[in-house]
Amino acid sequence: MENPSELSNEIAKMEEAARILMGENSPLHQRREAESYFVQMKEAGLDPNICRVILETTREPVVMFQIAQCLCSSLVKNFVTSNKQDLINICTYMLEMPLKSNQLPGYVVAEVLKVAATLVKRGIIASDPWDVEFVLEFISKLLDSEEENMQALGLRVVEAISIEFSTMWRASSNMGFDFHHKAKRKFEEIMLKRFMQMSLSALSRIISSSSSVNERVCDRFLKVAVIVLQWNFTTSIKTAFLKVNLYSMNSAVALRPPPSWADLFTNDDLLPFFFGLHKKVRHNSQLAENSLSCITQLAAVMGSCLDNRSKEKVAGVPQPHDLYVQRFCSNLIETFQDCFPYEVLPFTTSLHRIFSHHPMPIFKRFPDDLMGSFVNFIVYWCGQLAQPSMMEQKDDESVLVEAYTHCLTCWGILLRSCPTFPKASHDLIEAENSKVIESFLKAILAPPFGSRSISDDDAADMEDEELDDTQYYSIILNNVGVFCRLSIDSFSEFVIRVFHERIQQRTLIMSGQISEQERILWLEDIHWILLMVGSFFHDSDREIYMYLERGYSSKKFQLLDMATFILQCASSDEFQPPESTDNISIIIGLVCHWFGIAYRSLDTEGDKSRIVSAELYRTSFLTFSVLINFLTNLNDETPSQFFEDADPNSSAPMPVLPSNGEFSVQLIDFIIKQIFTAFKTFPAEKKLCNAAVGLLLQESEKRAEFIAKSPLLYELISTITLERLPARRNFMTCLVTIGSNVNSTREREQMHDMILKPMAARFMEASQQYFAGNMNIIPHLVDLLECFSGIARAAQIESGSILYEFLLPILRVSCNMIRIAVDSQLLVEAILDVFHKVATTVFVFMDLKNNGSEEENSFIMLLMELLDNYKESQMRRFNRGRAFADLEQEEQIADLVMLLKIISNTISKPYIMYGSPSDVSDHLSLPLCQKTLNMMLPLMCEDCLQLPSLSGAFFRLLQHITECCPTVFLSLDELNVNQLFVCFSWALSGAASTEPTRLTLDCIATITKTLSNSTDTANGGFTVRMFKDLCGKSFEMAVHSTAEVELHGSAIKAVFGFIALNKSFFMEYVNSVISRPENEAKREFAVKAFMDLIPQSESLNTRQEYKAFSDRFEKFLEIADTLII
Repeated sequence: MENPSELSNEIAKMEEAARILMGENSPLHQRREAESYFVQMKEAGLDPNICRVILETTREPVVMFQIAQCLCSSLVKNFVTSNKQDLINICTYMLEMPLKSNQLPGYVVAEVLKVAATLVKRGIIASDPWDVEFVLEFISKLLDSEEENMQALGLRVVEAISIEFSTMWRASSNMGFDFHHKAKRKFEEIMLKRFMQMSLSALSRIISSSSSVNERVCDRFLKVAVIVLQWNFTTSIKTAFLKVNLYSMNSAVALRPPPSWADLFTNDDLLPFFFGLHKKVRHNSQLAENSLSCITQLAAVMGSCLDNRSKEKVAGVPQPHDLYVQRFCSNLIETFQDCFPYEVLPFTTSLHRIFSHHPMPIFKRFPDDLMGSFVNFIVYWCGQLAQPSMMEQKDDESVLVEAYTHCLTCWGILLRSCPTFPKASHDLIEAENSKVIESFLKAILAPPFGSRSISDDDAADMEDEELDDTQYYSIILNNVGVFCRLSIDSFSEFVIRVFHERIQQRTLIMSGQISEQERILWLEDIHWILLMVGSFFHDSDREIYMYLERGYSSKKFQLLDMATFILQCASSDEFQPPESTDNISIIIGLVCHWFGIAYRSLDTEGDKSRIVSAELYRTSFLTFSVLINFLTNLNDETPSQFFEDADPNSSAPMPVLPSNGEFSVQLIDFIIKQIFTAFKTFPAEKKLCNAAVGLLLQESEKRAEFIAKSPLLYELISTITLERLPARRNFMTCLVTIGSNVNSTREREQMHDMILKPMAARFMEASQQYFAGNMNIIPHLVDLLECFSGIARAAQIESGSILYEFLLPILRVSCNMIRIAVDSQLLVEAILDVFHKVATTVFVFMDLKNNGSEEENSFIMLLMELLDNYKESQMRRFNRGRAFADLEQEEQIADLVMLLKIISNTISKPYIMYGSPSDVSDHLSLPLCQKTLNMMLPLMCEDCLQLPSLSGAFFRLLQHITECCPTVFLSLDELNVNQLFVCFSWALSGAASTEPTRLTLDCIATITKTLSNSTDTANGGFTVRMFKDLCGKSFEMAVHSTAEVELHGSAIKAVFGFIALNKSFFMEYVNSVISRPENEAKREFAVKAFMDLIPQSESLNTRQEYKAFSDRFEKFLEIADTLII
């Protein structure tokens, strides 16, 4: 395009392609042609002078955008061979271009400035480094201008350059992590702080000279400030030790500037400036978003910039760190006495960060007036947020709940630390704790005890919430539970009064004397009281133990026979605790009293009960479970655990529960009645049934014998069909666990004969109906299979072989069932789920070296039959000729993913247990791997590889195969070998996520090691193919992935494997790199760098050789930045 006429025609063609791209009515084929045209133009690479002519000639923004991208790509590629002054001239031209063409769209300006920023980044650490003073002077000139457009552009240049230097991603051409790190460190040394100071000075001057706020300039400044304040500063530590997760390298939670920034962050005016700026822009939600981000990040400033303490401390003079935190808290209190809704979460996040990023002794040293204001401020917002957050609609954007959680967390930190504070602060915090508890209790309870209300819509949806209160408010409940344990007297008295009064009101509810609205509020009150009691006792041994021990020691409380007391409370319709009973025991008694009332109401009225809902009954199970666990565990506590001067052999009288004896018999019967009442009354409530089963499972740890011997258990089981329970999987796991925990063979046999054997018989009968063509039996089969999954999940060391013997006939029938389950993915998934549980639990507990070899062999043989049947009936769904757009939903490939997981777990068992494949399993694992690969490889096209769950399972399978049976790849036919290398190449192309890439590199390292140890000459073709398709990609990954620790390590192992396999072949790749035109100017340097990297030894199979190579590779990275790899 050197001819002006040709260039003019080409520009016209570009502008036409741009119009087609931007045209709303452009035909699809024309759009694709236009896109292809611009892609080809970028790949061809345009001369920078031609790019400049085009930019000066065209007025089409899209063309300017595309040409700027072309220019950037070309300059980066040819940076090393280009003249330094020419590059500086181009950089200057691109910086000045927005001034000369002030009507450019924003996206064009951004791309133009990106070109300049990219050049600055390359130039700052070039072999002949740039003096970037010309850039700083250009920006200063813009910021000092009186014109708004110039000021905004100056800040935009700062933003563009800062963003470019913050980038640590390896995808840029020849810009690995080490290059980015060096450039970033240099930028921090000479530019970043000056950018911040210039921007602060400019905006401060602009604001002080005008009464109105220039929102455009403020917007630009705040974007710059957010970048700087979120900067993750590099350190003086060697690059190799900075290899951390890539996200962490790009965005900082804590701001840790170096000591050279101390003058900025210890300046008295910094924090007032940012808080003052926020006050000016807070009415504009878009501007306020960034100003709040700045404040939030300023809360997280820490490190040497604040800890530069004077050599001599002056009494009464706070240190810089103390002053910074005090100023921040003072400004926070002043600014956020009231706020807009969109400010609530950011400012509470700032409050949370001030606590999480600064040591507690700083708060201890607060002046009394500031401490009082700060404590009152937190308490105030705890009170302000309690009601709205607890009434907020549950969704993913639970802003108020998160904000309230922040406030409670901060209060918890203060409350737990207050014993170390000065007495005045300590007394203030303890006194204010009751207000925090009170505001929460008022928010969750209805009048007269609180202010909670409920709408008609809330009443209708109360039972349909997917996310229950226990999960949704878990952090809030845990925090308030801690607060209550530190104010036991006031909390317990309130709960006892409210709970007792609410329980007594049940007669009004049952008789229908109150409205439906009031009934719902009553149910909600009982629900929340139970949740609070559960949180109070959760993880509460220390505080409650100390409270009770002191009360009993001082004779303030009278010790009860807790076992008798609980049973009496649960069985009585009236609650009358003995005099001098401690409040803890009274609360426990009230819960048991309520649980008994709930049972009797449901047993009499069923789901028509007006005083028990499914959700309330679930909460009752959860709280009762916590209390029983608490009382049972008190048997294990001693005073010496909590009191330093206590006698280790002494035992204080405590309200404990025995784990055996007659009480355990009655307790287990009471629990079993409750559980089966839940099953019978609310058969469709899965969460409730799981909570009920969870209580029984908890008791099986210490009372398994009593459960297994309970006649009531078998009597009630005989009245239900186990596979129809909503919690069938967990219930079967629970029952089998109970059987495993009992010592009596008789009890185990009884459970097998009365529970497992009849279920197996029902499955066999149902399977015969299915084989006979009865498709209506499928739901029943699926339910039974889910029960068997629960049984398999309960396997332990002692029961693994026994359970396998029981499940083997079911597995064989299920395997045959898959062959005809052509149109029932639900049944297929249920069958594979059983196989998966057997592979991950039962199979693990088979003893390979004793009596387990036959069992293991039978399972592997069964899996090979399963693969054949699955391939015959199911693989047609994944035909490569079919558009994979139909399989975009992960649910549609869930069965195939599970099948791969089954194979992976099975073949990896010997490797995991013994470190290498066992002789027992090798002769069967090899054909299993072959069969799996022959089935999967033809399927794994690029569309299929892009499905995350399938791709992840497939590459994990390949990794397990390479670890356990690496020679299997050498036995594949040519078509499957080709497809294997397609998969590996895709994983190394940059299109895959980190996990498939890492797994592929691990596979390559293992395969190359296997080949290098092999003497079989027939493997030569496979070796050549490895080098041709994968060697270059592995080396590039090793160079450009240094920010990702695991990935980088795997890549180095893969490269070392290639060198160990065939050094001559690897040298051919090295020569191809050195001979590239871009590396011509550095040829001698490149040759030396590679020669220093490649080991001279011929024997490269030792760990020492790999360690030495890894060290040399680190040095190679430090000196090879300028090579185009």
